[in-house]
Amino acid sequence: MGDLYVDATAPPGGNGSKRHPYNIIGKAVTAAPARTTIHVAEGQYREDLKTVFVKPGVWLKGSTVLCLGDRGLPTGETHQAAIVKPPTAGIPKGEAIFRIQAENVAITGLVIDGKADVVEQQGSLVIVDGAQGRVDGFRIKGNVLVNAGTAVLARLAAGTIRRNYIGLLSIGVHVFGLSSKSRKRVLFENNRVEKNFVVGALFNGAVGSRRAPTFEAREGRLRVTVRGNYFVGNGGKPSDYPSNNPSTGLHFLLNDNTQSDPLQGARIDALVRENTFIDNVWYGVVVGQRIEPDKRLIGYSFEGTFERNRYRGNGLRAAAFCFRHIVVSHGAGSQHFRYGRGSTIAIHATGDPLARMDFDYDHPAVDCDPHDYMDPPGHEDAGPPLLNTLTLNDKLVPTHITLGPPRIG
Repeated sequence: MGDLYVDATAPPGGNGSKRHPYNIIGKAVTAAPARTTIHVAEGQYREDLKTVFVKPGVWLKGSTVLCLGDRGLPTGETHQAAIVKPPTAGIPKGEAIFRIQAENVAITGLVIDGKADVVEQQGSLVIVDGAQGRVDGFRIKGNVLVNAGTAVLARLAAGTIRRNYIGLLSIGVHVFGLSSKSRKRVLFENNRVEKNFVVGALFNGAVGSRRAPTFEAREGRLRVTVRGNYFVGNGGKPSDYPSNNPSTGLHFLLNDNTQSDPLQGARIDALVRENTFIDNVWYGVVVGQRIEPDKRLIGYSFEGTFERNRYRGNGLRAAAFCFRHIVVSHGAGSQHFRYGRGSTIAIHATGDPLARMDFDYDHPAVDCDPHDYMDPPGHEDAGPPLLNTLTLNDKLVPTHITLGPPRIG
């Protein structure tokens, strides 16, 4: 493995050696052969949006120490760090400061700041895109990731996101599915996920995204472990926030054709262990799906094991499990409702407080339709039974309501 060096204070024209380092990270990434460590010194780096990792085994490594707080996680402060920003305020949607298109790429020990005051329509700090080839083995570790639309947007990629500070974004992390036959897993571990406007971390069973280039539609499957993270204060105020996305810490979204190009069946298998969910605006955890009017999803599924998590002070409930996730208005207040059919959510929580707590399975905070969801009469989607099933610890939960959510436990 070789080494290259970057120092913001170096004069232009360096060759990447320790004595004559580059002064721009993008130059080092472009020049790096496979299996190279790029050491980035403390300083301010204004990078363009064309830094693409195309060689496998490249490791972009901050050479100075981040400020660490509780649990050894970065605090969001910028003392003694390489601070990377775009050349102008904000990142256009669909763009990123760093784009990974090779296997075994690592980004560690940096402060990456999107410089956006309004983050909802901004792009990403890092995009990991497996649409053009294999990008497995990515590692995003020990960084401060702030002020953009998304910190890490990844699809069709197995890898690790660990020990980062992820805050002040629209969606902290957004991971899309792998192929339906994949046995690979995404590990999201020991991150502090704080004060993101929409969702702290979003795991999507679909494989497409309108924030990245499109490719052929296919069934998606995502295997994910979410362990030891601290989700605190995620979500906007309900009065300021659109009702088609819950303000939540952790969200498993089986498919979403408002963001995903394919409308295919999807499956998520998740292990959620030893996380803390505190003071998220609506929910600690949500499992659901979101689709546009006149579309239907068929045969999506979620199987999740919840163990030893902590839930405290979340605005509505600890968790919500939703078969019908969106109400869409069309002029004059007319509304359309769409559902998955033949779909399942299975929750295993014998070792988790969730098994003893109330949970909300149909998101009444945004639910203005009181019909029985097994066969809703009187509106656009009336017809054959939906044949959806929800189980908690192998016990069937009725997937309909009359006056309000059930009490479980």
